[in-house]
Amino acid sequence: ALAALLAMQEVVTAAVVCIYNATDTKQSFNIEHADVKPVVVSLETGEVKLVEVGREPTLRVVLNGKQEAFALEPYTPYVFTKPKAGDTSFGGVELSGKLPKPDDVPAKPSDWKTVTLPVKLFADDVQTLSKEAWEKKLGARLVEASGLFEKQVGVKFKHVESAEWFSGKESADLVAALADFELKGELKVDQRAVGFLSRAIPGDDFGTAGMPGTKHVLVRESKPRAEIERVEVLAQQLALSMGAVRSPEPISLMRPKLGDGQALKNSFRLQFDPLNMLVLRVWAEELAAGKGTNWSDLREPVRQRLRVLYKTIDTIHTGMKSDDAQAREYAEKLGEAPAAVVPMNAVKEPKPEPSKTSSAEVEATRTVLSAITKHAEALAARPATGDNARPKGDDLTAEYIQAAAKAANQLKEPVRVRAFMYAIGLGLDDSTILRDKPVFGSLYKEIETDGERKTRLKFLGSPTLHNRRDLCQHFAVSAIITEQLGVAAAEFVGLTKELTDMKGTSGFSFVDLAADYSGCYFATQLKDSPDLLKSLERKLRPTTTSSTSNSSRKASAKHGSKRTTAAPRTIASKQWSRKSATPSRRSRPTKSSIATHDRDRRSWQHPSLPLRNSSMHWSARNSARKPNSAPSSNSGSRLAGKRTATWRTSANTSSNPRPFPSIKQHSSSVDARMVSSSANM
Repeated sequence: ALAALLAMQEVVTAAVVCIYNATDTKQSFNIEHADVKPVVVSLETGEVKLVEVGREPTLRVVLNGKQEAFALEPYTPYVFTKPKAGDTSFGGVELSGKLPKPDDVPAKPSDWKTVTLPVKLFADDVQTLSKEAWEKKLGARLVEASGLFEKQVGVKFKHVESAEWFSGKESADLVAALADFELKGELKVDQRAVGFLSRAIPGDDFGTAGMPGTKHVLVRESKPRAEIERVEVLAQQLALSMGAVRSPEPISLMRPKLGDGQALKNSFRLQFDPLNMLVLRVWAEELAAGKGTNWSDLREPVRQRLRVLYKTIDTIHTGMKSDDAQAREYAEKLGEAPAAVVPMNAVKEPKPEPSKTSSAEVEATRTVLSAITKHAEALAARPATGDNARPKGDDLTAEYIQAAAKAANQLKEPVRVRAFMYAIGLGLDDSTILRDKPVFGSLYKEIETDGERKTRLKFLGSPTLHNRRDLCQHFAVSAIITEQLGVAAAEFVGLTKELTDMKGTSGFSFVDLAADYSGCYFATQLKDSPDLLKSLERKLRPTTTSSTSNSSRKASAKHGSKRTTAAPRTIASKQWSRKSATPSRRSRPTKSSIATHDRDRRSWQHPSLPLRNSSMHWSARNSARKPNSAPSSNSGSRLAGKRTATWRTSANTSSNPRPFPSIKQHSSSVDARMVSSSANM
């Protein structure tokens, strides 16, 4: 018990109380602790402030000519009040529950070190300013909003990077636009994204954000008009993403309706209400301890404090006959027991009946992912050279897919195919592209904890497709998106990624897109024909095709043929020639002819996948079609110009996805309804 207490004390860096001066005069008082010099605090009229405290603080103040002392409780809101005809009084806000004992709070107050959160700013493709101009304008707005957080909560948002993104025309509202932005706004592990939307999207709300732990915030650039009100909107959405909820308190940044002209008044303070200020600080402390990125990571005392604060806000809503339920949902979520984390090496087989905190699919996926990790560890133990050397590149990828298939085939329907696809998507990827996305992150972190992921990456090595690590990642990520969101969403994400890259240094890559679509097709085939999973236990074979087969080249070498042929075009080097662009006139490929079907084709193909009646491959060819003419029924969208690249599919493939789909709307796990709260002072 003592060791646990010491561990908790190492995590907590500070504790606070929140004090609000609701009187019409300035209030000054001392905060005292045993064996510590008193701290003098002053509050202007209408000011709310967090004060650093230890485990047993005392507030000493002169009220109505008399010296008085009050014992304070950490993480509690207090208020100075004075009726029009009465004396000044001091007291705590009545909470809807009892706070946990402050055993995890240090005896003496600690100096709070500001938590800095790196931010990447995004402007959409509709804005008309140059990048330098909008970066300066929006960066200055972020600085203003960050100043409010730094002064009141101890959190700083630092602008570290900027980019543009293609905002979706099909978004029905800001919630759908946020889901679209979450997929397109790529971030580094420690970054947060703020998107400024210039495209006209239906709705009157100024912005939207996900629940605590998410990293994307979206605000309109068209309204409100005044810059100070736009700062207020940005600050509110950043607060929502950190755990705050809306408040009917007129002094608060979290009031339900912004753009009401309040911020334009010189006498108005841009500040949070006491309850939300405490909520934000509690989440900030967890971020400082590396625990604030996931609800399940919160320590138990923190869960209890937040639950009481959210229940208090919900009680206020109920008293005001408000039907907003977000605070109640947060309180209920924190009331649930955190999901039990089962070590990968302890998972031997799927449980007959999954526990209440974990679905059968999650447990099955953990089993398959554990098999990949164990196989990676076994391969890593092999020598680098020799007959039993560790496989590399494409062969390493095949080993992992084979191990995953073997583990998945031990599972029962209907979870085995989905568990296999999730495990491959996570197991072959060493990035955090999906793990950091709110649409996917909570599920993936439940499947694989940060510690388990670290173990897997330690032994993973560098699995590739066609000797390229990035193509393997494109393939894996697209496969898992197809399994979770559908093939249309996966294709859209892949295409959008390449369109975005057109404005960067890497440019649009048809090779990357081909890898994306290969992952989509791979997942679709397994979903349509689950029995193919059994054949995947046999080792996959990476195939590189050219006009001259491997066997013919070996025969030429054996007989000393002096005939020389040009080196086959390779995707990696992107070499091209008019001759190589000439399409083959051979018949549709069969299983036996797949390796030599197309001069310029490279594919990752398992011998059991049906090719005769449902073939898909990437081909480059000359086309006499006019740029604006309609494409044929069995081809995808074409690029204007004489030489085009197109997806070709067989006419009788009913399950094949549209090459360039449009996503009308993404559902989000976040309730779009806004929440109000009040200190009820």
